[in-house]
Amino acid sequence: TKDELLSFLVKAKKKTKIPLMVAWLCADEVEQQRRSLWKEGIPTFIDPKQASICIKHLVWYGQWLNKRMNTPI
Repeated sequence: TKDELLSFLVKAKKKTKIPLMVAWLCADEVEQQRRSLWKEGIPTFIDPKQASICIKHLVWYGQWLNKRMNTPI
């Protein structure tokens, strides 16, 4: 069920400490679950394209930050 999936995602984030992002199709049917995930720090998107754009920017920022941290001042 939707609630079981929600519970699994929240537990997985807490247990693994790995960032999660969810692209949830038909999101109008799961608005309450999407809001719950956001409150738990798991971004959710109704469009996979939006999610992929966000991931692209996060990867770029992580690489930029890594280069900056490894560069002597």
